[in-house]
Amino acid sequence: MHKAFLYSVYLFCMLLVLTACGQTKEMRPIDKLYSNIQPLQYKSMPQYFIEADQIGCFYELYVNGRAVFSHYEQTGLMGHTTCINDAILKSGIQEVTVKLYPLGQTEVERFDTFTKNARIEVKIEKYDIQVEDSDEKVITFKIPEASARSKNDIKIEGLPYYEHTFTFYAEVPYEVTGWSESQDLTKMDQKQLEKEVVAFYNNLSDVIFNQDEAKWVELFKIENMKY
Repeated sequence: MHKAFLYSVYLFCMLLVLTACGQTKEMRPIDKLYSNIQPLQYKSMPQYFIEADQIGCFYELYVNGRAVFSHYEQTGLMGHTTCINDAILKSGIQEVTVKLYPLGQTEVERFDTFTKNARIEVKIEKYDIQVEDSDEKVITFKIPEASARSKNDIKIEGLPYYEHTFTFYAEVPYEVTGWSESQDLTKMDQKQLEKEVVAFYNNLSDVIFNQDEAKWVELFKIENMKY
């Protein structure tokens, strides 16, 4: 359904392009959608990144309850950096959750628990695209392997799963409602939910088939963003 939806949106956008020559000089609905949006003039535009390096485990990273990265590949050392601003709704305390899993079945043997060599290091870093030399390490969370561990470090060998949550402060020049007022769909009547989803896609299909640009804009315009 997801691929069909994206394909239908792509077809509709192509139709808009192909029929643009036949439009009058009156502003089209899709142009009105962005006509009142002013260019961003922020003096500060901080971007926050999450960076992780691991060995001997799989992991998932969540920011404010939203999955931002996962790693399940049978590789040794894995490093990555991901921008997480789209998981930050407003300035304030942000919550990061790290979920760790053993490697399971490998080409050599099976690991249902973490070995003494399993480790991970997660960093939150900040970079302001409006300010030169603004790189900043905000916070670091680390689980060292046994050979590098001190008495107070976290120990995970022998465990079948491990989860840790930490927080950091972020300051961003925007405030977005996003998913903060969303519903838990697992608590809804699933048959009724299915009816509503099917009805939405049927309506969307009709809008695209009829090339109704005004209704398409109403369906997709963003109303909850505040600057």
